[in-house]
Amino acid sequence: MKARIDSVTFSWGVIDLIYIGWMIITALLSSKIPFYADFVNDISAAQSFGVAYPVFLVIITYVMMVSVIISGYLMVRNNRIGVYISLMQTPFRLFLVLPPTLFFLVYFNPPPSLSIIIVVLVLLFDVIKAITLVQWLKRNRRETAKNYSGT
Repeated sequence: MKARIDSVTFSWGVIDLIYIGWMIITALLSSKIPFYADFVNDISAAQSFGVAYPVFLVIITYVMMVSVIISGYLMVRNNRIGVYISLMQTPFRLFLVLPPTLFFLVYFNPPPSLSIIIVVLVLLFDVIKAITLVQWLKRNRRETAKNYSGT
């Protein structure tokens, strides 16, 4: 059973890293510096609102992207810290509707009638991700406790 749980954790890490890879490749194909060009454009757009809140959201979004790189790498290695980082991302992913779980759906420019369904799917998969990661942590703790108790 441990292999299945570990493969689930591994899979979430791979999905997050594929999302980051997708963003890097998309930027390079557009002759942009990955993340930098989008960050500058996003900050400029946010500043046009004249208040700090949109700028703050842009900064949080990019901090989240960096944390996705870290947690994705650590989860691929089945590292508990990566799982904790990913779980800390969950409220931000749900609030900002960041697409790492189903990133490819966002880039197909769905018709407006499907937009709500896609947002619901993204949110649902992030909830499923959080549940499976919590299960992994619980199982990992029990197995660690068994190993230390000698049974």
